[in-house]
Amino acid sequence: MKLDEKASKLRNFMALLSNYLNHIQKKMSGYPFNFNEIRIILDLYDRKTLTAVEIEESLDLDKGYASRLIRNLAEQEVIRKEQSEEDKRSFDLSLTSKGRKIAKELLQAYLNILERDLEKMNDTQLSELDMALSVIQKLYMEIKEQQDQDKEKSSF
Repeated sequence: MKLDEKASKLRNFMALLSNYLNHIQKKMSGYPFNFNEIRIILDLYDRKTLTAVEIEESLDLDKGYASRLIRNLAEQEVIRKEQSEEDKRSFDLSLTSKGRKIAKELLQAYLNILERDLEKMNDTQLSELDMALSVIQKLYMEIKEQQDQDKEKSSF
């Protein structure tokens, strides 16, 4: 298969993935948060404390957009901002107790959606999906590592 055919196949996969993310987003529309706010909440739930820059990088969000999302979540008392002890120009972000409760609820809703979809598959399909996801994750991490190295080289 030629490189352009592979790129086209990847583009088609990305369209399917985007459609599936939209499906999840619609299923979670009963919550008063947009999808990227949910991503921030769940990222903080998993990793406990992050800076705005770490959130921007982790979720690949524009600095201004991430700032608005963070401000909105702080105003709703879902996250707290505390000045970093290591860098006074930076703030450490974490979930409030209200935020942790919301995160648990969001995570359970998210997992329920995924489980309902997975229940429609037989054992062979689940095994194939598991293998495919492992390969995709491995390849993505290799690509990301190369991108990070390229970024470091270009900053010199």
